[in-house]
Amino acid sequence: MKTYHTLGRNRYFEVIGSLMAENRSDDKVQMVNEIDMSSAERLRQQAAERGAPKPSYTALVVKSAALALQACPYANRLVCAGILRRRMVQLTASDISV
Repeated sequence: MKTYHTLGRNRYFEVIGSLMAENRSDDKVQMVNEIDMSSAERLRQQAAERGAPKPSYTALVVKSAALALQACPYANRLVCAGILRRRMVQLTASDISV
């Protein structure tokens, strides 16, 4: 089963890619955001009260990322470098584990 499809040519992507040639070797995305973790703390506390293992913060963040990719599938893309040009690939599945 194919879990991706190649997106058509995107001229804007090609222009921006050439303008940022110094970052070409490290196709990366960075985002900094402050979030309210009170619900995560409650979930961890409830698990401890039941005698179950508390989920790690990493597990909660990864689960949140997987849910976000399902809600916003257009964000689930990667850049593949070809012989002549780079292209964007839209992934149709998000397989994340800790």
